Amino acid sequence: MIQRRMPTPFVSCLALALMCGPSFAQQGPDNSIIQLEDNENSQEVAAPTIETRLSEKVFESKTMGFQFTPPLQCIIQKSEQADGTNTLVVRHVNDTEPSLWQVRIQVVNPIRPGATPGEHLQAFLTRQLETGNEFAITSNRPVVFGGLSGHQLEMELPIGPGENAVTGWVVLPRPDGTFLVLTSVTRFEIHDQASRMLQESYDTISMMQAMEIADERLELLDKGAAFLGGLSRQKLEQACKPGITWYRIYRPGPTEGMTDDIEIGFMGLSAKAAPRGAVDFNRRDAAFIGDQAEEGLLVTLQAKIFMNQDPGHTVDVNGRFWTAWDRSSETFSNRRTQRQGEASRTTAQTGFRNAPTAGQPRSTLQVINSTADLLSRDPLEWTIPTGAYLSQAELLILGRLLPRDRSFTGDFGVYAFDSQSNKLSQRLDTWLPADDDSGNWILLGRANRDLPPVQQVIGPDGIRLRRIDTDGTVTELIDVGKLQDLYRSKGLPTS
Repeated sequence: MIQRRMPTPFVSCLALALMCGPSFAQQGPDNSIIQLEDNENSQEVAAPTIETRLSEKVFESKTMGFQFTPPLQCIIQKSEQADGTNTLVVRHVNDTEPSLWQVRIQVVNPIRPGATPGEHLQAFLTRQLETGNEFAITSNRPVVFGGLSGHQLEMELPIGPGENAVTGWVVLPRPDGTFLVLTSVTRFEIHDQASRMLQESYDTISMMQAMEIADERLELLDKGAAFLGGLSRQKLEQACKPGITWYRIYRPGPTEGMTDDIEIGFMGLSAKAAPRGAVDFNRRDAAFIGDQAEEGLLVTLQAKIFMNQDPGHTVDVNGRFWTAWDRSSETFSNRRTQRQGEASRTTAQTGFRNAPTAGQPRSTLQVINSTADLLSRDPLEWTIPTGAYLSQAELLILGRLLPRDRSFTGDFGVYAFDSQSNKLSQRLDTWLPADDDSGNWILLGRANRDLPPVQQVIGPDGIRLRRIDTDGTVTELIDVGKLQDLYRSKGLPTS
């Protein structure tokens, strides 16, 4: 039987559903609220159809300890809240707004120890009935997905004149006593199609044992530590190459050739021997003394990115990343300046890792993020894991450092600082020879174990030839003269 309550504004209940899930965690930085467009003739528009088949690939979330087969046409993204809560967002591949369907997946604590999935959802429903928001309960029943006995709650929500959406929650038990919560939002006109598809996907869910996950992580980290333990000064010096390697950054167009490609920007990368003090942007050709004179590997990165395909709105990146020859310490500085017309804004990220000492046998990495008018009061700080740690300089030229004699292949784990998330995280990388006769190598890199990999094609000499990001953006080796000619033909700046 449908229950209805109809006092206050409609969107608040939908927003609550998207922000929370039944436990309910805080909204993350990249969590958007879907709002359906108003359309006076919405009842007359034919309902869209969606692809309802499942993918042939199984998706594993080692962080949340489960795996499942997602819908065929979907994008999976991950976000992490300030409290450390992880969220997987599975959404329709269509980038237009509003999205046709979306599922948010979280691990949450029960309302009380020993509570069942049904009791957990009933407590949430009781709170919603007390709010007075308008909704209609269309499903409230026990379910079994993947052999797991859980509970499902669905609500139909008005979000505009003549338009509704359906929000659903599925709560499934995990081996450690917590719940896996899947919160879905679908446009009403495709709900029947989406519901059948999502339930078929949910039925493929299986939980992984925490001990199995921990053992696998340790095995991968041991393999990463074995590789990094063999990185001698000689191998770091061999990674240094004369001059700057230039790359074109673009999204491929619908036809062959460069005419229809969308130009995103360009990047230059270099690696050379240099003193630690060369990281400082304010000191040029200086006579360094003390620890600033210590020589090591310096990797520099310079890039220009066109925002929204607007050559008048750019981001200039200038990064310098230094690590000691014995890998015991590092320093880096990375500046990003956004320019639009006469306005500009600069942000900077600097980091320092000290060498171990008798009094402090474990290194500490400190990172400071700042803008022109604000310096963060307290640096972010991590104690570096022993063995399997990759510096920022090494991460940028990893393809040059990995063995290309087939003595080391497959998956391996390392810890590295991720500048995008501002976290020290465990990476999962894969190193394999290309399956052709090119002599190239393939490096699949995941800054987070739950994310799809970024693919790099590495040449026989270790130089990166191409990188393909998960959104289809390509970073490709190019002769600097050819790049300049291309940009001139498209009316783009070359410096």
